[in-house]
Amino acid sequence: MAQKIQQANIFGRLGSGIGQGLAEQLPKEIERTRLSKGLQDFEKESSGLSPLQQYARIAGIPGITPSMLQVLPDILKQQNARQSLIQGSEARKKSEMEPIIRKSKNAAAETEGTPSITTPSSLEATLNPYIPRSLEQLQQRAGELLKEQPGLYLDPKDALSAAFQEDQQFQQQQQALESKRGKQQDVQSRLEKELESQVGTLGARIPGNVFSEYQDKAINALKPKSEGGEGLTEKQAAKKYGNELFNVAKDYQAISTLGDLKLITRSPSGNKSAIRSIVKSAKERGDQENIMNEIIANQKLSPSKASYLTYPVTDNKELSNSISSLQDITPKFTVSRGFPEYPTLPENELLEKTRKASEKIAKNIKPTDSILSIAEELKSRGYDPKAFVDYVDQNRKKLNITERQARELNQPRDFTPTINDMWMFYFSGLDPIVETK
Repeated sequence: MAQKIQQANIFGRLGSGIGQGLAEQLPKEIERTRLSKGLQDFEKESSGLSPLQQYARIAGIPGITPSMLQVLPDILKQQNARQSLIQGSEARKKSEMEPIIRKSKNAAAETEGTPSITTPSSLEATLNPYIPRSLEQLQQRAGELLKEQPGLYLDPKDALSAAFQEDQQFQQQQQALESKRGKQQDVQSRLEKELESQVGTLGARIPGNVFSEYQDKAINALKPKSEGGEGLTEKQAAKKYGNELFNVAKDYQAISTLGDLKLITRSPSGNKSAIRSIVKSAKERGDQENIMNEIIANQKLSPSKASYLTYPVTDNKELSNSISSLQDITPKFTVSRGFPEYPTLPENELLEKTRKASEKIAKNIKPTDSILSIAEELKSRGYDPKAFVDYVDQNRKKLNITERQARELNQPRDFTPTINDMWMFYFSGLDPIVETK
């Protein structure tokens, strides 16, 4: 019995201790909960309150202590600055802010087709220089930093300082890119002068577009191999492409001698060989149209005869064979009552035969062929060259005519030989220069 009474006293004392502990701890937990909730509510509502209203609101939160109220002004000052920057950042649209480094969407298109060792970034920096941020923009950027990295920028002053440093870095990048472009341009300029010097020693007249093409090749060669270049120095590039350009210049110089007295003293085969050597080189480098234009300008030949020299029909075996299979309707020399005559077909019949011939050979025309050269070949067989050109013109889309061939169709359609045509062809054994097989 005594043991039971003693045991009850033990549990009674334990229960009394637990109850006393809970009585002391529970009000503290409730107080902390109210304080935490009060501070959270204040943070949500504080943006629209004046500093005095904010202070009064916090002072009325349950659980706030005198020591907390002492440091409250500094905390409110920091909180208000932080909130102000964040709100300012969210209020303004990004499109209204000056880009850090403005970039043109058409920058690639603007420089396309004009090779340069100047990099896109340095060119962009020159065309669209960085404009330092205004104070308002710096504050906006600070607000973005506070929002993006709240753990890093606890103090708004730190965010403002970071925004200022970032702006300084962009200005330094701008200066470095502009300096880089200047040095790149110096290298490119020296290369261009070196090429001009090498070609100038020959004294040949080279079309501007031909010179520009080799100039572009030399400039591209300066780029690293990782960027599609050859990784050459400016001296190496000038030597390599200067030598190629020198050989091109010799072909253009040779054109000036085509119609001199040597044309008569050379054999027909020698004349053909000299011209075909020039044309072969031009074809290998894709320069036939320039050579043709140079022959027209230098030797004053008609466009059709110059095309006849530059774009031999025999270069296209299928086309050459289809022309060879056509009936030769060239007028035959006859003597009537003692007078020479060249009987010709009635116009309607000639046009009809030319139309049928055009339909037959047109399917074999390739982008590398010359419409005027084919017309001259048909003319040598008695067909109407103008009617053939008209047929091709009317069927441009069907025949997939190229831009170069279209330029030929825009030439005057007069196939009457000029004096220079006669000199170049009839008096030198060059006619016909193109023999179909």
